[in-house]
Amino acid sequence: MDVPQVGDIEIRLLLDKMTRRGWTLYEWGHSSGSEPEVRGAAFFWDDGAADVVLVRRTGAVAYRTPPCRDVFVPELVTEWDSGVPVHALRAALTWDEYGKERVQRPLVTPPPGCALPPAFRHGLTESVRTPNNPNLVIRPAMRTPHRH
Repeated sequence: MDVPQVGDIEIRLLLDKMTRRGWTLYEWGHSSGSEPEVRGAAFFWDDGAADVVLVRRTGAVAYRTPPCRDVFVPELVTEWDSGVPVHALRAALTWDEYGKERVQRPLVTPPPGCALPPAFRHGLTESVRTPNNPNLVIRPAMRTPHRH
């Protein structure tokens, strides 16, 4: 079992704070006693737009996407930030309310890292915790991941 590092504890505290604020939390690719491959959080606005954070072992990205088919593979974004996980999580928590932004940002092509394709997600166990249900719901991998 991995021993949590100080940064990991802060990430978990920020993700818990996000849940209390209405975000849905996701974890992909974990097993008993190990850290997930990717952690994610999404806040869904009434019209289908979403604020999303993806935390990988190599860093994190936060972005806001207008309504789209899959918030984890956005076609366009209006806000985005990346870097160390704690920075990206904090950035997403400080954005203006969707539709009431002080500065209207243009729609841009998502920068690298602003995607978690279904092919990747379906190969991993997925856990979801919604604001209304504090219990983790676990879905097994939909297919076996390919190992090279």
